[in-house]
Amino acid sequence: MDNEVEPVAADDTLMIVNRSKKYWVNKQSICSSIPYLGKMFSSGILEPNDKKVVLDFDERAFDMIIRHANLDGVIIEMDCVIKLYNLADHLMIENELLEDCSSYFYSNFSLENLEVVIPQVSKESKLFNVAALETFICRHFLKISNSAAFLDYSVDTIEYICKLNLVISSEYQVIQAITKWIGANDTRKIHLIRLLKCVRWCFYNYDLLSFSQDELMKSADLTSLVCTPDKCNCNCVYNRSNRKCFVVIYELDSSNVNIKILNNKFIMLFSDNFELNESMSLNILHDEHVCDVFFDSGSKGIRFDWNSKKYRWHDFSIYSKCYYTQLQKCISKNVEEKWSHLRTDANTKQNLSPLPYCHEMAILENKENLMLIGKIKKGRFIYTVPLPTKLSKYALKEDKARSFIATVLSNVIYIMNRNFEFIEFNLDDGSFKKSKPFDGDKFNFDDLALTSHQSRDSKVILVDKSTRDIFTFDVSSGKWWSIGRINRRSSKNDEKSTKLLAFTSALLSIDHIKPRSKRKLISLDQ
Repeated sequence: MDNEVEPVAADDTLMIVNRSKKYWVNKQSICSSIPYLGKMFSSGILEPNDKKVVLDFDERAFDMIIRHANLDGVIIEMDCVIKLYNLADHLMIENELLEDCSSYFYSNFSLENLEVVIPQVSKESKLFNVAALETFICRHFLKISNSAAFLDYSVDTIEYICKLNLVISSEYQVIQAITKWIGANDTRKIHLIRLLKCVRWCFYNYDLLSFSQDELMKSADLTSLVCTPDKCNCNCVYNRSNRKCFVVIYELDSSNVNIKILNNKFIMLFSDNFELNESMSLNILHDEHVCDVFFDSGSKGIRFDWNSKKYRWHDFSIYSKCYYTQLQKCISKNVEEKWSHLRTDANTKQNLSPLPYCHEMAILENKENLMLIGKIKKGRFIYTVPLPTKLSKYALKEDKARSFIATVLSNVIYIMNRNFEFIEFNLDDGSFKKSKPFDGDKFNFDDLALTSHQSRDSKVILVDKSTRDIFTFDVSSGKWWSIGRINRRSSKNDEKSTKLLAFTSALLSIDHIKPRSKRKLISLDQ
């Protein structure tokens, strides 16, 4: 803009000096548009007759503020939107500018612009703070590290990400992300040791001999990095690979639920009541004390706030606007439908074109990807990975209309249908198995839930929500076991906990979970 704007009246001209830039503006008009400046005069910081004010704000953001005050066009861009919002808020501007900044940021944030967002955020950021950013990165690290954008990040960004309290199941996943990034460009090999220092070797559960065939890893002196809990020479704050847990949700009444967190041994760590709040945001970017849990083969989801003890149900009625699709768009803006059959006989075609009509679908999270499973005619199943950002036909059924339930563990999809057939589809070798383990039992299919951890586990869990009975399938032996019944009440305060809505696996950050006991919760093994 032209910084030497001719004022309407010379006596009412104010010169604003902001770092290296100068602006000549109408004093009355600018004080009306930017209340902060008016306060400087009315509070005595500046004298009424002062013709000059010296400021020290981000130059680009302040220049946009002046443009906006002069009714000039302002183009909001991702590399300045948080700075602009923060400055507008600091200058006490309360108009459409704040709303435009917020709408633009939350509608356009993606992994492609992560690097321009990182330097803008701080603990005090109003629009989006560093805690919320790191919450997003930590929860979705595996998806981020599997994205195309990840390979284009600078070494500083990779180091920043890998040092966080990531939600992972193994430190090996961090090593994989590092070597994948380095492998994308030979000149990056010089950063190997620097990035391997981000690994929390105290909690690395594999033998170092596993790297004996890896030429890149063999070039590093791992003995200088590796440590143990009793001899720690790195910043191993706590075990970030121990995030697996189970979430149990009881309905108390139409607007209250009880949520329990169990560790992998089904020992309860947390139990509290949460109240419905329909005004909670369902954006994929949220505060660090907010958590999402999905269940019933991805057909239902709940967001709850550890601090306020509020919750809200996710809405999957419109595919293009639901949580899953928004997350996939953030990771990769355009993902096409690429369907394949889950083979049940030798004559089944692998690839599908055109797409047959899907009567029913389920969305599952498998380590670094979201996947979609569809049921087509003759009881056959198809799948696509990753989740398409647009879908031609979609039907995520409610409980009473479901004809199958599903979960995924490592690279095997497990499905149970209304005939109580249990089907195992191995995505690696294309093999499948069918069995009918509960042929003689009297289940109500609509009361069943199938769940499992995403990886590094050996069991699939079937829950009868009406009786609260739990059965586990051992993937190694191929045998089913009855392991007991979920306790309905855990304290006198749980008297109303009668209807079991969900029993599902989850990966949760424990940083904001307050355990039932007074001791600090530092591990999900407690």
